[in-house]
Amino acid sequence: MPELPEVEVTARAVSRSFLNKKLNYVEIFNRNLRWPVPSDVQKLNGLSLTNVSRRAKFIKFEFEHKQLLCHLGMSGSFRNVRRGFKKLKHDHVLFKFSRDFLCYNDPRRFGLILWTDSYRAQSLLSRLGVEPFSEHFSGMYLKQAAKKRRLSVKAFLMHQSVVVGVGNIYASEALFAAGITPQRRCDRISLDRYNILTEKVKLILLKAINAGGTTIADFHSGNGSAGNFQQDLLVYGLDGEPCRACGNILKKVILSGRSSYFCRNCQS
Repeated sequence: MPELPEVEVTARAVSRSFLNKKLNYVEIFNRNLRWPVPSDVQKLNGLSLTNVSRRAKFIKFEFEHKQLLCHLGMSGSFRNVRRGFKKLKHDHVLFKFSRDFLCYNDPRRFGLILWTDSYRAQSLLSRLGVEPFSEHFSGMYLKQAAKKRRLSVKAFLMHQSVVVGVGNIYASEALFAAGITPQRRCDRISLDRYNILTEKVKLILLKAINAGGTTIADFHSGNGSAGNFQQDLLVYGLDGEPCRACGNILKKVILSGRSSYFCRNCQS
C-alpha cells in the first residue's frame, strides 16, 4: 500500500506536469472503486488545475471552483501520458489536459476519487491525526497521546488518528532507527525515547521522499518511475538476514495483523 512518501512523490509529480493547465474533459472507464467515482466529474471540464496537495495519504486536486480527493488504496497509481493515450487494463478515470493525459489505474480497486465536500470525504478527513512534518508532531505529543493506551508502539505509530502516513514500512524502519522494539507498549515509553522516535520518523520519511518512495510491489510515481528507498531499508522484509548494525539475525513478529521486523539486539 502506498504510504506518505509515495503519495507525496505522486502529488509532486502531478503538480509539476499539470499545475495551471486547463482540463479539457474527464472520461470514466470504470466507476467501481472503494466507492463509485462521482458521475458528475465532467463539471471539471474547462477548469484549470490550481493546486495539488497531500493530506495524510490523500491527494487533493484543486480546480477553480471544485476539488477532488483521491486515495491510492493498495495498488492505485496515476500515470502521465504525453502522447497517444492507450487504455490499459484497470484504468478507471482519464483526465485530458491541453496536451497530456493523466490516468488513474487501480487493479485492486481500493482507491477512491470523491468530491472533497461530500459526506464521505469529510468523514475520512475528520478522523486524521497530525502531519509528521508539522510542528505539532513531537515527543511530548506522542507521550500524551499514548496515555491510557495499551497497544504496541508499532500499532500506535501506525494509527492514523495519532499521526498520519506512517505505514508498515516506515514504522518498522523508524523504530529500528530509534532503537525501540515494536512490541513495547506505547504507554511505557519515556519522553526521551519518544523525542528520538519523532526525529527518526521525520528523517526516514524525508529520505524516502527524496528517494522517490519505496517500490515493494507495484508503486510507481506520477511519471512512471519506481521508487528507490527499498535499497536503504534496514529491517523491513529482511527477517532471517543479519542486522547491518550488529550482525544478529533480524526477526519478524505479527502485531495487530501486520508483519513487523526488528533486531533483538539493537532494539529494546
